[in-house]
Amino acid sequence: MRGRFQKQAALVGVGMDLRSFHTPLEAPEHFRHLATAIAEAGLAPVFGQARQSVTEKLRMVGLTAPAAFAGSGEVEVLAQAEGDGAVMLRLVPNAQSDSDGSAFVADIRVLSTTAAAQLEDLVRQKVLTLSAHSWSEARLIDRMRVNLNEDGADASLLNDPERRQRIRELYDDRLRSALARLLGAARGERAREPMEWLRPFADDAETRQALFGNPAIFAQRYAIACRSCETQPHLAFPDRGRAESIVDEVGRTCVNCGENALEIAELYRVSDEYVKAIQQGTWLRSLVADAVAGRTDATWTSRKLGRSELDVVAIYADEVFFFACKDGSIGPADVYAAVRAAEQLDVDEAILVTTTDVPRRTQEILASLGAGPRIYRIISEQSSQAIRDAVQRVLDESAWKYLDRSLADEGTIVTTTTRGGAAHRLARLNV
Repeated sequence: MRGRFQKQAALVGVGMDLRSFHTPLEAPEHFRHLATAIAEAGLAPVFGQARQSVTEKLRMVGLTAPAAFAGSGEVEVLAQAEGDGAVMLRLVPNAQSDSDGSAFVADIRVLSTTAAAQLEDLVRQKVLTLSAHSWSEARLIDRMRVNLNEDGADASLLNDPERRQRIRELYDDRLRSALARLLGAARGERAREPMEWLRPFADDAETRQALFGNPAIFAQRYAIACRSCETQPHLAFPDRGRAESIVDEVGRTCVNCGENALEIAELYRVSDEYVKAIQQGTWLRSLVADAVAGRTDATWTSRKLGRSELDVVAIYADEVFFFACKDGSIGPADVYAAVRAAEQLDVDEAILVTTTDVPRRTQEILASLGAGPRIYRIISEQSSQAIRDAVQRVLDESAWKYLDRSLADEGTIVTTTTRGGAAHRLARLNV
């Protein structure tokens, strides 16, 4: 169980919108034709210009460019003359050409911090046969579909659009905090009036209205109570009219104290769905899954692999990410479970997400994992927005790293990461 521990995901540059595609090529020379066609739309071939400039300068002094330099045509970057976007092309041999029919594939990456959609439209106009994701991502997705075919504990809940939308209401930090405190201070059914003055409701009428005005959050019933002897409410009914008709029948006279003081009490209880979403941390898994979905559609939420529960798995920038979420303190057992799941799935990065401070012992265990085939990170944030931002920073960093390592590693034709080497990566892609 070895890996690299990084406490937080450092932002490299700014948020990156990375979109990946691939298209079949019959021969390597078609790669140049593809690059030229896209460049005609007004993009500058950065590598091509550099090769041309160096070749011209060498020719002027009677020399020729080295063969290795000329062969770097396997990669091309087409940059916007004005803007912050680029299209990156890379030639890849198709290891499955017997079944797919084409000997080569061109990976096409659209990278931008603001205008990726426009660049994608441009590419689609120039490339007739365009498949989603890079070639290696597509193979990894195939492997995940085979391995992650068993539902986890929260799958039915998170896959139900209506119930998922209700869980998303808990992304509101004030609402989630209010309900969590309420669950700790007033378990079971309680009358609205006493509940309103529990912390944090005392000075927050807006939150009170949001809570008690939402029938999905509170299961509401109506009970008969006595304001004189304070008899505990009983005979609760889901319909207020039914309770009122019974009070009218007995003339509002309390059988315990004889006073004409019977009234209708509104009883509230936090709905079971919200209780579970808060106490079991389902809201956090949903939030992390939504944050990841903001970067890639290759995601799996609440899956099971053997005995391991996998909260969120994603493929992005040719890497496999695993997010283990806990709305509470992360202890040694949580770390070991995450490491075991990361090894089973052979991920590139495993990220533990928590809403509390990280105990020193947990940090020591993660740091002890050392250098190895995967990175271990931990995100410790309390607010929904901070959690979302931290998750997306992890993915944004990977998008920037992809560009760096792809351009720096031209000698390896199939390279999706520097960890593990090309042979290891190819083995992973063979489903």
